[in-house]
Amino acid sequence: MSLPHHHPLVSPYTPYGSDPDKVADACQVSFYRSLENLRTSYVDAFLVYAPELTVTPMISLLSVLQKLKQEGRIRFTGLSNVLTVDILRHLDDQLPGVIDIVQNPLHSPWDPEYKVWKYCRDSNIVFHSYHTFTSSNRILQDGTMKHIAEYQQCSPQAVLLQYCYRSGITPILGPTTQKNLESTLQFARGEIQDLPDDHVRSLSRLFAEETVINRYRGASLLVRQAKEQQKRESLKEKDRNQRVLSEERLRKGLAEEQSFVEAARARAKAFVERLREQEKEAKETK
Repeated sequence: MSLPHHHPLVSPYTPYGSDPDKVADACQVSFYRSLENLRTSYVDAFLVYAPELTVTPMISLLSVLQKLKQEGRIRFTGLSNVLTVDILRHLDDQLPGVIDIVQNPLHSPWDPEYKVWKYCRDSNIVFHSYHTFTSSNRILQDGTMKHIAEYQQCSPQAVLLQYCYRSGITPILGPTTQKNLESTLQFARGEIQDLPDDHVRSLSRLFAEETVINRYRGASLLVRQAKEQQKRESLKEKDRNQRVLSEERLRKGLAEEQSFVEAARARAKAFVERLREQEKEAKETK
């Protein structure tokens, strides 16, 4: 969490870069400052959001969480925005029992086939999905979803939540409208009947179709990142060229200035010599 969320309290962490030792220190600082800001002696859940870290500093960071968990200061620990199932599997193998929760987008371009979610389901790790509604517009508006909602006598949003529940997903709603929020009350109150198996299969097909879109989004994301990287390199090259050009102009300007100074000195010296000659001739004439 960034400083503005804590203002006017103390900053939640210090810059850590990619050094494992600095990562561990920053994690401890963040945790204890969070306890101070929350005015509590423990937290129910502490999730780390640091997708830019490589595996080695991430293991160092999870080791800190493991120790805090053993001390009873944290009940559940986990990660947010895990990019690939291979990373998750490796971390889970290295530090078993430390990753209780994974929090990822429900429809992720970097995990197009829901492999992270499936690994969590098979490994008894709680999977939190965020952007559950805002990233599911196509599914919520699909004819199959509307048909199931009519059958269940509820909203498509409530059906999606019921499907998440059946699939082992703990949804974070993030509703952007009051209508979206109100549409979930039936689910929250337990007023919706469980989905029949044929409805679950129909919704699973919608999710399978979404993998195609996710793959496209993932490919587009890679292309966009490549273009952005190319743009950054181009700007760096342009900046280097401008610096070289500026340095050349500076050297040229200094050379011209030096030449002007030397010419001025030569003229001044010649002028002084002429004055001396004139004074000498005047004396001789007398």
